[in-house]
Amino acid sequence: MTENQWREAAAERVVAWARRKAPSAGQRRVLAIEGRSGSGKTTLARAVAERLGAPLIHLDDLYAGWDGLDEGVANLRAWVLEPLAAGRPATWRRWDWAAHAYAEEHPVPPGDWLVIEGVGAGAGVLRPYLAGIVLLNSPPALRKRRALARDGETYAPHWRRWAAHEDRFYATGNVTAGLIIENGVHDRDMSDQQIGVSGASGQLGGRVAERLAALGVRQKLLVRDVARAPRLPGAEAAVAPFHDGDACRAALAGLDTVLMVSASETPDRVEQHRTFVDAAVAAGVRHLVYISFYGAAPDATFTLARDHFATEQHIRSAPLAATFLRDNLYADFLPMLAGEDGVIRGPAADGRVAAVAQDDIADAAVAVLRDPAAHAGRTYDLTGPEALTLAEIAEIAGVRYHAETVEEAYASRQRYGAPQWQLDAWVSTYTAIAAGELAGVTTHIPDLTGHPAKSVADLLA
Repeated sequence: MTENQWREAAAERVVAWARRKAPSAGQRRVLAIEGRSGSGKTTLARAVAERLGAPLIHLDDLYAGWDGLDEGVANLRAWVLEPLAAGRPATWRRWDWAAHAYAEEHPVPPGDWLVIEGVGAGAGVLRPYLAGIVLLNSPPALRKRRALARDGETYAPHWRRWAAHEDRFYATGNVTAGLIIENGVHDRDMSDQQIGVSGASGQLGGRVAERLAALGVRQKLLVRDVARAPRLPGAEAAVAPFHDGDACRAALAGLDTVLMVSASETPDRVEQHRTFVDAAVAAGVRHLVYISFYGAAPDATFTLARDHFATEQHIRSAPLAATFLRDNLYADFLPMLAGEDGVIRGPAADGRVAAVAQDDIADAAVAVLRDPAAHAGRTYDLTGPEALTLAEIAEIAGVRYHAETVEEAYASRQRYGAPQWQLDAWVSTYTAIAAGELAGVTTHIPDLTGHPAKSVADLLA
């Protein structure tokens, strides 16, 4: 994928996402494009601003020198965002890097949009004024090569100095992006590779498929119903229900790397998983990336975590490489635990859960799928940045939490007429929290993606 192809695809994705946002600073919709030096944010910001007909502010013009990141962010707020929010004209001053001083003033042109790009554009202190934050990720070596090629000897002596400021800024969890764009695939020849993505018509698989499409990666979307498969550039769909070994083998033929999103919850799910894995082996798949569950073990309290462990064991016994992504509970679904009366009921006591956003899981999966060999044999525990009690989560979600006993939990769910295995799964979700089995917090999301894991509060805001 060329630089131009990446820019066009990424800009279209950002604009489509941004157009759904509401005004954030007075009548303006302010879009922040974040990313470390050399990530491609300036190139992308220009393309986005052109499509939106928006003025563009580069934070490079506001930083007060190589140590002026914080001052640049403060000036952006004071000179531009606060006046716009108050309905007043805004004017900013350009930093003269040669004179080491602020120079001439620049008025912000009128309009419905404003695009800001640079490290700090999505800082926490600016968030109340921003309609949306886009974060660009790119491999460190590639970013450095781009930055030095762009700014040459002027930047070379200051690379580490500025990188230290970036590290400090991002280490604080300052940026909570609503959209994350990966940049770097055009520097690797992936044009002849096709990745298989199961569950592409679902929430998680669909997120992964969208991200790979934006990166220009060819895909085969493995679904039960081709009519429900997303229409994405560079993607074809194939029928591959996990229980049908012949169909899976045919759909998987020719694929080296496959994302295996676990099947829907059924009594025979492990058997379906084994059928799919065996079909992958028969089709010549070399690497499976399996979406498992945090704390998967044969004696896990959460009954479905035992199913995931059994699946992992079958994959380990197969003649192929594998990577396991063990997700904690989906943070996106936590509000859905509340009943019609706005109460979350369950026997979780005061246990904690480090729930993880599906967008973060998708970003982690894409990172592995882009370079599977680097992650072969690895198991990653994907969690949010903090472990919360259900009472704390309920407060964030605007509902209440009632701690049931185990007996009460089974009794309150009998009215659904669900089979016993499903009742056990529902109730053990809560008892696993009570047992402390979902409380661990890891750095695997930021390790894989280069951005902080999203908190429940930020996700549900």
